[in-house]
Amino acid sequence: MVIKINFLSISKDWVQLLGENKLKSIRYINIHFYRPGETHTVHRHEDREEIFIGFQGKGKVITGKKEIDVTRGDILLFGVNEEHGFIADEEEPFAYLCIGLNIP
Repeated sequence: MVIKINFLSISKDWVQLLGENKLKSIRYINIHFYRPGETHTVHRHEDREEIFIGFQGKGKVITGKKEIDVTRGDILLFGVNEEHGFIADEEEPFAYLCIGLNIP
């Protein structure tokens, strides 16, 4: 299950929406930048969850079941073994913060 929220337009603290316990198990924090039209191959992780936070441009997240439009401010949570990949918009660069979370 992929969860999507936008931190620019929500009234609740997004940490509460994702679960405070998840922030106690951070494995890594990465920043990914993509040129217009660039892609990141669909993949999955057997040993962790990931939080995606879009902060520049727009693009699409590709999951095993659908494509999800993403833009600045969107937050997505990918569960263990959840397929996900990315496609940057053809017109502008796309960037997001990726937080890897250990699983209990």
